[in-house]
Amino acid sequence: MYRLLGPAITTVDPNKLTSDCFRDFSGLKIFSLHFQEGDSSSSQSMLWRRRYLSYRRNGSQDSVPSPPGTHGFFYYCAPPSWAHDLAGEIRFRTTKDSDPSSFASGHDLLVQGMPWTVTLFFNTSVSAAFLNILQRDGLLSEDQIRRLGRLEPWRSPLTAKSRLIHSIGQPFAIPISANPNRCKFSRTRYLVPGIMDGRDVLESFHVFSRTRSQWGYDAGPDGTKVFSKDAIAIVHLEPWVHPRFKKRYVALRVRRLLTFDGLPVNSPDDHPDHGAAGHLLRNIGRERMRVWHHDLDRGPVAWRYLRLPPEGMTVDL
Repeated sequence: MYRLLGPAITTVDPNKLTSDCFRDFSGLKIFSLHFQEGDSSSSQSMLWRRRYLSYRRNGSQDSVPSPPGTHGFFYYCAPPSWAHDLAGEIRFRTTKDSDPSSFASGHDLLVQGMPWTVTLFFNTSVSAAFLNILQRDGLLSEDQIRRLGRLEPWRSPLTAKSRLIHSIGQPFAIPISANPNRCKFSRTRYLVPGIMDGRDVLESFHVFSRTRSQWGYDAGPDGTKVFSKDAIAIVHLEPWVHPRFKKRYVALRVRRLLTFDGLPVNSPDDHPDHGAAGHLLRNIGRERMRVWHHDLDRGPVAWRYLRLPPEGMTVDL
């Protein structure tokens, strides 16, 4: 289900929004937009479509409609100053009405706890549709637009759930399975921007529980606890000191927990593992109960592309 709404999108600069930029996608499975490719009203236009959320079920692809109140403004979210300069995103800010002054009090549209985004670095037809607007708005330079145009498309399909991770401390979502026979399916891929031989590149890394292990966490006086129910954990990587080895390790800290359907967990009534928030994730197997950690100098090069924010700086959603 989709429909074309309103005039062409003309800006994604939060300081230039008008009521004409307001869009209402409530209940729709597909976001459809009209783009004007030039400054003149007679210039060629294009149609852009993007699903809110899709998944595979019984071998076929299905889509979820966006929730009620999915109305607001598309805008450009710039990367933090220390991150790769092309790591910006287009997001959708839900607001109470079409008045641009409501933008500041609105909230980013979330899908399973993370912002719904169009990631420029993925170099897809979806992201390319916004480039002319970003340049006209002065949000990206000609050199940045040129570099984005030179990016090689990622070598396998990217979905709305693909996530660009540019920094240690940046939140992202990982699925948690309480079934030990399904642990291998908790493995997921994240993409990191970097520079190699003067070229902008994209590399991937994985986060998964160790072989024959389950995800767990420190439950305080009750000891270490295995997740007893499937969940989605919003986590971030942080520097971690190994008790024996002096290497550049990172560990995973849980910021907050969601049900596997993406609903917030605010109490033990919502999810039995409500207490995991704030704790480091652990690998719990038959013989070991250790903090999950990774050596940044081993494995895929993507780990070494991760940026470390300046001291005292944090990365929000």
